[in-house]
Amino acid sequence: MGIKTAKFLIGVLLVPVCIGVTLVVIRLVGIWLRELEKLIPLLMGAIAWLIGYRFLDGWERAYVLAHELTHWLAAFLFGYRLRRIHVGQKSGFVELEKTNFVVDLAPYLFPFYTAMIVAVGAITGLIIRKWWYPPTFHFLLGFSLAFHFKATMAALGTKQSDITRHGCLFSLTVIYLATAVWFIAALAIIAGKPSLLTIGRWTVEEVMMVLRKLFLLLAGLVRQAWSWAQALA
Repeated sequence: MGIKTAKFLIGVLLVPVCIGVTLVVIRLVGIWLRELEKLIPLLMGAIAWLIGYRFLDGWERAYVLAHELTHWLAAFLFGYRLRRIHVGQKSGFVELEKTNFVVDLAPYLFPFYTAMIVAVGAITGLIIRKWWYPPTFHFLLGFSLAFHFKATMAALGTKQSDITRHGCLFSLTVIYLATAVWFIAALAIIAGKPSLLTIGRWTVEEVMMVLRKLFLLLAGLVRQAWSWAQALA
């Protein structure tokens, strides 16, 4: 079995996981609506980006920079040497001595600017012994996460060798799950409920429920096909 076939099968197996995560998100929305006051700065940041990006010149270049740097950072973590990097107005590229699916998909999985905001906040907290004013920090988190989401959707709307190299089903399911994890984590931590452990347990329960239903559906189809075959025999 080839690598692409294996990735396709993994993608198929991840589809029920994506469905389970989606069901958890729907469940969480009801909880977060009751904690809306805590989430207002985060949501305002996201709305600010989704409205304001139309009036911001050069945001595509900012995304291209983050995109290519994330490729490089992922490659660096795997010990792959960078040969060349180019950042243009609306496109760019990196040349690496070697790559893998984590390196190729890293820009879609990892919100670069959100990580920088968290890092700056943490360093500032260590220096002055006080974290950023929470509403400002939450606003910037929402702004950067919305930037990542919008830019990722725009990139996925064009043909990307990063995606096609590993198969669309595999790549898209992995990207969906990574995006869901970041947004769930941000909202859950800021809202203060439910705990990440609880969300993890709910996710396992929902995925198992989806798998059971799919199994029962397939079993029913097989029984129906068998009865038709016997009737025609």
